[in-house]
Amino acid sequence: SPPDPSLIVNKKSMLSGKDGKVNIKLDKDQVYIVEFNKANFQNEQLILDVNDLMFESAMFISLSRKNIAVSTPAIPTRTTINRTSTNTPATSTIRNTSTPTTAIKSSEPTLKLPAIVGELLVFENLLYEYNESTIKKGGSQELQELATYMQRYPQLEVELSAHTDAIGSAPYNLNLSQKRAEVAKQFLVDQGIDPYRIVAKGYGEQVIRNHCVEGVICTDDEHAYNRRTELKITKR
Repeated sequence: SPPDPSLIVNKKSMLSGKDGKVNIKLDKDQVYIVEFNKANFQNEQLILDVNDLMFESAMFISLSRKNIAVSTPAIPTRTTINRTSTNTPATSTIRNTSTPTTAIKSSEPTLKLPAIVGELLVFENLLYEYNESTIKKGGSQELQELATYMQRYPQLEVELSAHTDAIGSAPYNLNLSQKRAEVAKQFLVDQGIDPYRIVAKGYGEQVIRNHCVEGVICTDDEHAYNRRTELKITKR
């Protein structure tokens, strides 16, 4: 459950640089409420347990633009940290990926990357042609935005995992999912991303998200829920 605001013992605000980066000193064994604020962007709030971040050197936070259509000057992001208790110091870095700009551009990424290494993000709109590994027309927007992030942060490495439903044989689905993962990887490589930064992994029907395992009668929508591509950050 969220920390009780009445237990907050310290509150601090910091401004990022124009590159959207800010270095923050955190205390070991503590829980923080971190708020990210920037003009013309939606506010974002995270609850961070420092013990979960001990092996992380950086975090990426993506802010969504508000629905406006005017030009604004570059304004650094303000980060507010509410500490719920105190103890010995540790160091971590929180990075805001929304860099200041002088005009609102439709190409600005809206994809929100996982904040922690190992967390999964499902590409809900990355769609393939039925029974094929070809990406549907207009279905690559999420991959394009991922490519933008990876160009911006050259240390970022990812795994792209593809999953199928349980219709058909397991070997066939495994092969199909591997082909789809490789196609997604190749899309990023075509955008200039080094291949070593991307692992493509097909899981076939091994990770079904609902009850629709092999032999169970399900609706088309229930089967479609299991057909997906997932992103996992492996290195920041």
